[in-house]
Amino acid sequence: MISVSIGVGKNDDARRSGADAVTQALATMPDKHADCLVVFGSSLVDQDALMAGIKDAAPMVPMVGCSTAGEISSDGLASEGGVVVAAFSSDQLQFGTGFATHMQWNARRTGVDLAHSIHDAMEVQMTSGLFFGNVLSGGMEDVLLGLREQVGTAIDIVAAGAADNFSYYETSQYYNDRAFGDAMSGIGFSGRYSSASAIRHGFLPVGASRKITKATENVIEEIDGMPAIRLYEDYFGEQYATMLSEGKLTAFASSYPLGIYVDERSKPVLRSPLRVDVTSGHIICGGSVKTGSALRLMISDKQQVVSTARDAARELMDKLGGKKPKIVFMFSSSSRKKILGHSAPREVRAVQEEIGLDVPLLGFYSYGECVGSGNENGSMVFHNGSVMLFAIAE
Repeated sequence: MISVSIGVGKNDDARRSGADAVTQALATMPDKHADCLVVFGSSLVDQDALMAGIKDAAPMVPMVGCSTAGEISSDGLASEGGVVVAAFSSDQLQFGTGFATHMQWNARRTGVDLAHSIHDAMEVQMTSGLFFGNVLSGGMEDVLLGLREQVGTAIDIVAAGAADNFSYYETSQYYNDRAFGDAMSGIGFSGRYSSASAIRHGFLPVGASRKITKATENVIEEIDGMPAIRLYEDYFGEQYATMLSEGKLTAFASSYPLGIYVDERSKPVLRSPLRVDVTSGHIICGGSVKTGSALRLMISDKQQVVSTARDAARELMDKLGGKKPKIVFMFSSSSRKKILGHSAPREVRAVQEEIGLDVPLLGFYSYGECVGSGNENGSMVFHNGSVMLFAIAE
């Protein structure tokens, strides 16, 4: 049997909020006990106090998670300033939590260390896993590559980028009773269970194709031989120039991510601008970019955002083959939240209508999404602008 329960905490006191969420989640669990917790907390609250509250309510229970740009829970609403918790207990599903740091120093090694950390916590090899990392450090693809080298290609890997409510300054990754930075935490699953995942974005290209003429890792330096920031200036003119001078690039451009085409036949990989170097005109993205790639500006609207979330949920349920989820995790890009604004609950509701209103739902608005078991050349593609779902069923 797999038991899952959701708790939500929203209190001016971060410690109390964390304790309230865990207490609520444990209230409906068998014997009010959990084998592990998955936690997503607002970056607007004191992270250390939040961790202390969770420890108060569930001492010694393994826990992973991260900070957010807004939390998603079973009530169907996208809340801010609080915390959401999933409590797990099972006699047929094994759990193993892990953690590794120094992403900025050596991202690939971080992935290797994370895999070893989870392996040490489990009695068996994991068959799927959820991972939460610091996109602002760069190198998320390298972390996932290092992880996959250790766990194999058959593992269903689902990863989401921790967020800090559009500040793009510092995110937190949770492990047990502490909040870290420049790190990756995760939970591995094994045993008798089923899982499925789906990802969609719903953005469409506009304007002429451009070319990235100079890029390093996750930084676009030049587009068509000009400072990268000129792309947005060309499309939005003086209005954009004013916003740029006021330091509002990411708040504005997050609704207009970049579509990167590795070749003419490929589908675009979305990259959301996280920061800009005003002096140089470089754009720092939420994932890697390559010199020589084609690029187009991408747009979407509220209707597309909601419909793609519904499509992802339908795909998820089809993959489960009629099995009812015990829980569905939902990770929606912060750019989608920007587009939806006060209509954000519509996206959550669309997912719930497809998976079942009584199915526990937990997630957050993220700075990046990755799902799958990789491809032939050993790379894993990290997306921005997408909605990603992961379900566990008996």
